[in-house]
Amino acid sequence: MADLARAIGTDEVRIEFLGVQSYGDETSSSGVVQITFDLTKPIDGKNVLVSRHRRHRIDDELHH
Repeated sequence: MADLARAIGTDEVRIEFLGVQSYGDETSSSGVVQITFDLTKPIDGKNVLVSRHRRHRIDDELHH
């Protein structure tokens, strides 16, 4: 993320993280997305880049 922020080349870059889940403690999606960590500031009128990062669960490693 730091490399991406530097490559954009402006002092107006702000990096925020949004936590979401649809699995809970299960192994299949509930189909309902729950926000687990929200943004700290509004993004109305801002250019936004969304990057998806999937956190690996220990169960994922055991099944491969």
